[in-house]
Amino acid sequence: MKGLLEEFGFIPPELLYKCDALVRAFQTRPGKGKDFVAASVGFSAGSPYLRGSEIKIGAIAKMIKALMAAAVIAIAAIAFVSVWALLALVPLVGTMWYLYRLTEGLMTQHRSIILAVEMLAIDFGGWGTLFPRARDAALLMSLRDAGASRLIDLYLPREKREDPSLVELFTPSAGSIASARAAA
Repeated sequence: MKGLLEEFGFIPPELLYKCDALVRAFQTRPGKGKDFVAASVGFSAGSPYLRGSEIKIGAIAKMIKALMAAAVIAIAAIAFVSVWALLALVPLVGTMWYLYRLTEGLMTQHRSIILAVEMLAIDFGGWGTLFPRARDAALLMSLRDAGASRLIDLYLPREKREDPSLVELFTPSAGSIASARAAA
């Protein structure tokens, strides 16, 4: 399986950082809906790294379900034994919380990568113009992997992409511009 840098090293770090912030902002809002999942899964099919990430997310979700079942059984058993036995639930709940946070982090990384590729491909904020090789790689990947729905359309609908204040938030900083000039 390809690693993150091997497969997605063409994405400018600042763009990935900005996409990560946007995805995190949506995690508390509608970002977990079926449309977001469908767009993520559709894009991931052609990517070994993203596909591996999806497999990990699925495996962790199964572990969380198993731990929740164990917690319910433990609570029922504790009701018949002793209140002190509730302390046995502390590591179980802690493990479930850790796995939940791990899943959230993997999903955020997964969607941030896809969103950054899609932004490069459409030259959102000038990233594709600034990094033409990265844009070419993103275009190839988008043509190969993008399905009927795209994450950028969900996170940034077309009317929002035309808002100058929003575009300004995603424009490259002086550091990214200097990095692009040094690489050229």
